[in-house]
Amino acid sequence: MLFDEPTSGIDIPGEETIYKLLEKLKKERNLTIILVTHDLSVVYKFSDYVICLNKCPICQGIPKKVLSPKTLSKLYGHEIKFYEHYHGH
Repeated sequence: MLFDEPTSGIDIPGEETIYKLLEKLKKERNLTIILVTHDLSVVYKFSDYVICLNKCPICQGIPKKVLSPKTLSKLYGHEIKFYEHYHGH
């Protein structure tokens, strides 16, 4: 399945509903989903593999391994501050 910014213009609860549905479809039907997004939180939460482009390929691989401050700087064209958020239980 191919999606290009599927939650553009949708509020946060709507986004969560859509991404939960896509995750359910992926698991239940063993689907491959190609998703175009600028939302890195979605990439971290739902993606097994990422390809980052800015007119040409910048990086590819497991999101937590390839999305670094250096990579983000190449993608967005300036110094990026990189924060990782941990949910404590």
